[in-house]
Amino acid sequence: MQKKHVRKLANKKYRKETGLFLVQGEKNVSELLASDFVIECIFCTQEFLPTTMPHSVSCTLVTAAELCSIGTLESNDSALAVARQAPPLSMADIVSKGRNLLVLDSVRDPGNLGTLVRTADWFGIDTIIASPTTVDFYNPKVIAATMGSFLRVKVSYLELVDACRGLQKNKYSLIGATAAGGTPLGNTSCNSPYALILGSESHGLSQDIVIILDQAVTIPRVGAAESLNVSVAGGILLHALIGNNNTAPI
Repeated sequence: MQKKHVRKLANKKYRKETGLFLVQGEKNVSELLASDFVIECIFCTQEFLPTTMPHSVSCTLVTAAELCSIGTLESNDSALAVARQAPPLSMADIVSKGRNLLVLDSVRDPGNLGTLVRTADWFGIDTIIASPTTVDFYNPKVIAATMGSFLRVKVSYLELVDACRGLQKNKYSLIGATAAGGTPLGNTSCNSPYALILGSESHGLSQDIVIILDQAVTIPRVGAAESLNVSVAGGILLHALIGNNNTAPI
């Protein structure tokens, strides 16, 4: 692939047209090479090549300066890969697993989405449902922030109200995080499987989602901060949701 086409993968429209995305940096590219993702090509420095490059992968040697010029990272002295996007999961695929889920309502910051993917991976959640207004999973900033977790967690973009109603029909408990007015964390419990729903920091959950929740949960505030970062809140809530097989205190 020519360098000019690699540069264009920073653009969402071009990623959608090609079905490709960028993976950058030593850790993410090394994990990509050990995964079952289809790799189209790799650009790497001589220092990265000897111990990490399988013979089956087409590779172009470049300098660190060239890596930065064709990618999106300010500093990259190892590698950049172009990989094929994983096929999206359908609603039927998702509910057939019967596993706990993370659901995102208009989370627009790439760093927050990447951190939430990484956090979900830590807590054993391998599927995220996102609204169409949530930032693109294959945005280079999202991929970088996942620190390799993009290989293990799939994000499916679905119309959120329909998806949530579908989850309820399949016996999922819908738990929504609210800044105020919900049951204080620690005073309630839920059954598995559950779907933890997080909204944007600026607007919270949309009203169409709030009215169909099975439970609204609020993290009690002790200090004077106006709000919690959504990825921090997600980590707190996912930790609280860990419990025995069927009932988790939250």
